[in-house]
Amino acid sequence: MNNELSIEDFSSIINSNLLEDNLNLDNFKSAINNSMADILTIDELYKIINDIEDKLTIDEINDEIDSLEKDTSDYINSKDERLKIREKKHKKKLYKSLLINLMFLTGAISLGNKLYDYALDKGIYLRRIDRHNIYDDNNLKLSDEEKEELINQIINEYEIDENSYNENDILLLNALILNSNLTDSQKEVAAKIINIARDNKYLDFDLAYERLYNLITVNKDRPIYLDKYVTGRYITLFDKIELYNDDLSNDTFTHELVHSIYMNIDSNLPNFFMEGTTELISNEYFNENPYIETSSYKYEICAVKALCEVVGSNTVLEAFTKNDINILLDKLTLINNDSTKSENIINGFKVLFNNENYTSNQVSEINRCFSSLWETFDNAIYLDYDKDNRDRYNAFCYNLELLSTKFSNNSYEDYNNYIEENGACERLYFNKESNTKDSNKIKTK
Repeated sequence: MNNELSIEDFSSIINSNLLEDNLNLDNFKSAINNSMADILTIDELYKIINDIEDKLTIDEINDEIDSLEKDTSDYINSKDERLKIREKKHKKKLYKSLLINLMFLTGAISLGNKLYDYALDKGIYLRRIDRHNIYDDNNLKLSDEEKEELINQIINEYEIDENSYNENDILLLNALILNSNLTDSQKEVAAKIINIARDNKYLDFDLAYERLYNLITVNKDRPIYLDKYVTGRYITLFDKIELYNDDLSNDTFTHELVHSIYMNIDSNLPNFFMEGTTELISNEYFNENPYIETSSYKYEICAVKALCEVVGSNTVLEAFTKNDINILLDKLTLINNDSTKSENIINGFKVLFNNENYTSNQVSEINRCFSSLWETFDNAIYLDYDKDNRDRYNAFCYNLELLSTKFSNNSYEDYNNYIEENGACERLYFNKESNTKDSNKIKTK
């Protein structure tokens, strides 16, 4: 671990802040499920766990241990823990066993970078998320007088054409006005969120408002365990955007801002789909030229655009907003009438983006992906035979051609050369305003 933080300090932080009285078993498992990096050694974990206070009841522990013993019996036997569990003599021993088993079961031996950063950035991480909200189940819980007063306040704060938005969209900006963590310039950029709300009928206003109200940004050095190309990240558990010091543009901030109103810890979205859609939305709503993608997610964007041409951008947006890839899989299967082909597409993209050097088996998976994608697209065009699909066909081919440069030895040059030779495919997928340069302008008065 980092020398700036001792094991004792880390343990104390966890004792006093992570395991609050209102922590239940499900919340704890969710936190463990979201561990990401291998930061702590087993010995360090044992030392920390030994110091953790009892928070679960004996019955809760016994029920969970019984359900986990079958999958983890080899490990428990090797450590002679089964006997200790059966004796039930000490709550802390039971809690220790439960934690170790949960980490093995979820594939998260270490507590990961969330807990590591929790300790290193304790001045920020220890703040509690404020549950203040004017929405309840996506409905405003305000009187007519309160709504009118807030809308007038927001219109006075920002240059907004109130005729272009409904009251839900406008009132979402109240969260930014009340946010005491963001700078004025960050708020002005973030205010363009109103355009995303305008165009997304699936948006969870409760979640978006709470995230925007609590959102905080921190400039810091990139942690040593992150890839050198990572310029920032959004940490869901603490509603925090980290911006690493070598990134001086707004691009990273807007990308992470989109994450903040969409990401859910229960998401089952593949990383390529989540990052590609996030960057595509960020480009369309925050960039003056949204058609040329040069970010580190340019290939993921190509895949998402190709999927939009197959199933429609509405389905892609719904799956992304609801954090459920099954919505996309179901629509693919509705088109191709073959769930295996649908799974081939998603699984093949996972292989494509999760690896750099491909084995022969992985190449076969990727080939099945593209073959199934083409067959599904052909079916989609056939189902829409009464429409003019020329632009749709051209855009689909364009993005697959761009995606194919990923396999080149000079992928960066080939990607840029293709765009120079063929121009940009000027096609919007989520932003319903044709003139993005003008429609995206939301300014503080």
